[in-house]
Amino acid sequence: MWWVSKFLAFSSLTVSLLLIQGVLALPYDQKTSFDGDAEVLRASHAVEIRVSINTDFDFRWSLSSSRTDSAGLQGAELLQLNVVFVFLETQRASEIQSVDFWLDVDVGAGPSIQRELNPPYDLLGGSVNSANGLDLSQLLVGPHFVVAQVTFKNSTMPTVQTRAEFDVTDLSATATPVSTPSPIPSFTKVPLLAEFQWSLSSIRSNPMTLQGSNLMSDTTVYIFLQAELESSIQLVEFWLDAAVGTMPPLQRERNPPYDLLGGSVQTAKGLAVSELSVGSHFVIARVNLRDPSIQPATIRADFVVGDEMATASPTPTSS
Repeated sequence: MWWVSKFLAFSSLTVSLLLIQGVLALPYDQKTSFDGDAEVLRASHAVEIRVSINTDFDFRWSLSSSRTDSAGLQGAELLQLNVVFVFLETQRASEIQSVDFWLDVDVGAGPSIQRELNPPYDLLGGSVNSANGLDLSQLLVGPHFVVAQVTFKNSTMPTVQTRAEFDVTDLSATATPVSTPSPIPSFTKVPLLAEFQWSLSSIRSNPMTLQGSNLMSDTTVYIFLQAELESSIQLVEFWLDAAVGTMPPLQRERNPPYDLLGGSVQTAKGLAVSELSVGSHFVIARVNLRDPSIQPATIRADFVVGDEMATASPTPTSS
């Protein structure tokens, strides 16, 4: 009958429009009345189902900074000793204004760890040719998740959120990317002779080892990474009271001296200790070497902020 086909067409259009907004309302106990050629769909009740199916955006991971041989992140088991490169893959880049990322934090529950304005959309940023890696040794064994919020250039389009859950495992029987038969790239672990040092002078004179130090809360200190074989270092990234990958690095240094807060060759920028709470703190540096076959090294130093200096001063080291 003619009115049946009209009703089905109307219902199909309604459902399609509702799905575009990400909400599907399924009416029941519905009654349809007709007024000439105008059809009116009425529902005495409605069951609202929110759908989260999103095939336009896909979290991927790779063992290569060039993002090659990637696999889906959702449900993946990642070996804790690896550095992985996580990114959001999409065919809608021309429509996107920005992508914000969170790690183990829901949208709005904390600041995003990275905002990307142009593709490729990397969890920790990077360049067109190379992504910044996530050091899984900084994450606990167990479940984790990442969230991306996509904002479109067309302001009338609602933002889209997509999420991927994965597990970090210390077992050797972890899954490898299934999109390629290639073996996992092998990294060489090389002990890096480097340590955090601190000084009361901006020129870094009379430095002392930071590990185990007790810093007065009313001082300004100059913290830097002292490393041998500086010519082999491509990039040093710093975090303060945050694990690698849980937020953007506090500072990136491509040339020595490698200062926690940056500076120049002659002088470093100081850290006002009064800005830190009394108690325990730590700094981390991730050192990326020029040789891509060598795994990035992570250096950590723990220190204490107190109202008074410890009776025993740190042992000075050679500058």
